[in-house]
Amino acid sequence: MTNQSHLTVPAVVVSLEMIQLIIADACQRYSLPNETAADLELAIDEAVSNIIEHSYRGMPPGEITLILRFEAHLVRVEIRDQGRGFDPDKIPQPDIHAPLEERQAGGLGWFLIERLMQDIEYRRAASGNILTFSRYLES
Repeated sequence: MTNQSHLTVPAVVVSLEMIQLIIADACQRYSLPNETAADLELAIDEAVSNIIEHSYRGMPPGEITLILRFEAHLVRVEIRDQGRGFDPDKIPQPDIHAPLEERQAGGLGWFLIERLMQDIEYRRAASGNILTFSRYLES
């Protein structure tokens, strides 16, 4: 049995709060462990923040669609937007071992998504950008 939450919001910073509330509510409704829920919230927040900051940069804000699918042993996340695309292979790896004062602000979003989630896939389609990832749940 699959349960789903679906939300479309404007690609603006104030939408992050609404997205966080929807995620928290869905995680509670499907009884996700606190650590899993926190990881999911962080990964989605990073992805959506990057869409707002980079995908729609210099463009009128479009929309972001978030779909959460809660299945027996995993949560699937799909995030769609119509902004400009990107190449995940060209995102520089942050130097997480550098002293804090030498690190650049930002640049951890994709790194965190890769560390917290599984089955990460980004593709550019005729309809725009589609980012999907999963988080496996312990039984």
